[in-house]
Amino acid sequence: MTGPEALSYAEAAAIIGRAAGRDIRHVNVEVSALRERYIKAGLSPDYAGFMSELDEKIKNGKENRITDTVERITGKKPRSLADFANEHAGRWRLL
Repeated sequence: MTGPEALSYAEAAAIIGRAAGRDIRHVNVEVSALRERYIKAGLSPDYAGFMSELDEKIKNGKENRITDTVERITGKKPRSLADFANEHAGRWRLL
């Protein structure tokens, strides 16, 4: 399920940063380092490998698409991340 726009990690971080009133940036992590972080967090090595490879594919545009699933299921148009972030700006500022 997606919102009304396909965003990169960097774009999403910038949107949340604007809502929070602070600089938030996405930092790319190499696949092998991400895999190790996932394992340290308790994921199995196989699942950690799958998730880190999936992250790399997403980073390279594999999921740059928009779906109509939200509207089909709820009958409502999806909100943009900016609208969501602005609505919850107080919570973003607490982090």
